[in-house]
Amino acid sequence: MLDLIAFPDHSRIWIYTSDQKISDESVAEIHHRISNFCRQWKSHNQPVKATGGLLHQYFLIFVVDENASTLGGCSIDDSVHFVQQLGRHYNVDFLNRTGVCYLQNDEVKYFKLSHISELINSGIISENTMVFDSTVKNKDEFLKHWVKPIKETWVNRFC
Repeated sequence: MLDLIAFPDHSRIWIYTSDQKISDESVAEIHHRISNFCRQWKSHNQPVKATGGLLHQYFLIFVVDENASTLGGCSIDDSVHFVQQLGRHYNVDFLNRTGVCYLQNDEVKYFKLSHISELINSGIISENTMVFDSTVKNKDEFLKHWVKPIKETWVNRFC
């Protein structure tokens, strides 16, 4: 996603979190597949100005300049189908929204929301633990607010 800088701050963003860490061996191939999808992505028979990538071996991200590309429902469906296929191929689930990634000693970790109480009670996480907020909607929010304390995110309601 080196070309992210070329996209305006209002560019729309989608973040899909894997339910497990992507293996080192798979990262380059996944980047290649994402890049190919973005180059071939169309909406209303017009190319979509998009970029994408895999970050921290957990996050599949698409960025679209909606001023340059009008996305229709079918083109968004195409991206979701691509994400589903990629997940099946690598035996991961990018569409399960019951998990959260957080930082622990500069390493990205994953937990299921159903385990949040035991993680808090054991002191592994707290309201100040930095989590990745997959609800950011555009590049500006992504750059400024993707990583923030649990207490400032939707995850806080489960604490």
